[in-house]
Amino acid sequence: YGPLNERQRDALEKVLHSGRHLLSLINDVLDITKIEAGMMSLFVEDDVNLAQELVAVIATAETLIKDKPIQFVTDIDEDLPVMMGDKRRIRQILLNLLSNAAKFTTQGSITLSVKKRENQILFMVSDTGPGIDPEDQSLIFEAFRQSKTGLSSGGGTGLGLPITLRLVEAHGGRLWLESEPGDGATFFVTLPVSSPELIAMMHPEASGL
Repeated sequence: YGPLNERQRDALEKVLHSGRHLLSLINDVLDITKIEAGMMSLFVEDDVNLAQELVAVIATAETLIKDKPIQFVTDIDEDLPVMMGDKRRIRQILLNLLSNAAKFTTQGSITLSVKKRENQILFMVSDTGPGIDPEDQSLIFEAFRQSKTGLSSGGGTGLGLPITLRLVEAHGGRLWLESEPGDGATFFVTLPVSSPELIAMMHPEASGL
């Protein structure tokens, strides 16, 4: 068949992008359906290498902004501890927040900070986007609801942040935000390094039992 020309490569790239977007939407709907039905469970392990997971998260985040004039900044503590949790869902939490930041930020920067705080890990995702009105700040965590900024941007289901909140709470963590209109937004997540609740959720396969 021979090599693809530039027009064919562009067309293929658009098809692949659309396919990934559709798969993401389907997965969001499936996740929120499981959560609302009480069927979402975590695959908790006690040896999640957070530094290693962040490498994958950062690589994916960089692809989200590769076509935008945005600087991606990381501020990550060295010697992060091994922690308990569902590593796939921890990646999902961070990528949902970074994807949300990339969606609304057209220029400036997005910053991912990861800090050790006693028996917790503090994650912060900051952007230089349009910010979020105070009356919308609780609304965006409700399923199928979006802020005025979200509606004007088009696309999406309004499920990313509600799913993220549920996944954080399932780990025994907290999610909140600080934002002013016109001054960007910062989302904060705390997750326990370990807890009795996470130990109780350990799967036999994960614990070696």
